[in-house]
Amino acid sequence: MYRTLKTRFRAKKEVIDKLFECNRISAEVWNECLRLAKEHHLKTGKWITKTELQKATKGRFPIHSQSIQAVVHKYIFARDGAREARKKGEKTKFPYKKKKHFNTKWAKDGFVLHEDGTLELSLGIWKRKRQSPLVVKMDKEQIPKGQVKEIELVYDRGLWLCLLYEDGKEPKENKNQNRVAIDPGEIHTIAAVCENGENLIITGRKIRSIHRLRNKN
Repeated sequence: MYRTLKTRFRAKKEVIDKLFECNRISAEVWNECLRLAKEHHLKTGKWITKTELQKATKGRFPIHSQSIQAVVHKYIFARDGAREARKKGEKTKFPYKKKKHFNTKWAKDGFVLHEDGTLELSLGIWKRKRQSPLVVKMDKEQIPKGQVKEIELVYDRGLWLCLLYEDGKEPKENKNQNRVAIDPGEIHTIAAVCENGENLIITGRKIRSIHRLRNKN
């Protein structure tokens, strides 16, 4: 079973600055995917394929090649998801918004996690020269007990690392008849719906009002 662990880390200031830069570069990759897709469609009237997009972006950005591919895959996933939604009659837009920051991902060949919590994030080869990895430090107690497959750099009032790992356990069969979907949010703290038609919305407007009033003081 795959699980995700979100954790803080420590690093030198120059490394933190470089990590922010990685997310800015990943945004450049996303924006380039938008440009290439639009240009390809205007010229050919067809969708650009994942292979064509990977080839067009390969080696053009100073981050690891798998990090570039991860952005391409997210674009393709978003585009295909919008296309399937449109087939079902939903009014969904294809990816079009440019970004200033985008999560950077490192796959299995892009990082080395040591037992003491030291993590080396590779930047790959740039201009025929291998770049020095970005070294950060995690609490070794936070290292998941399983094989780490991917690491993603996210921003949530600060930089965090999300580690996708396999815990070796098999998922248990769900014998319940009805499934429930829960969507946490800000305006509505919880919106939940069940397959049997029952639903529940817990509004968070009062909490937001108190929070805004506190910030004014």
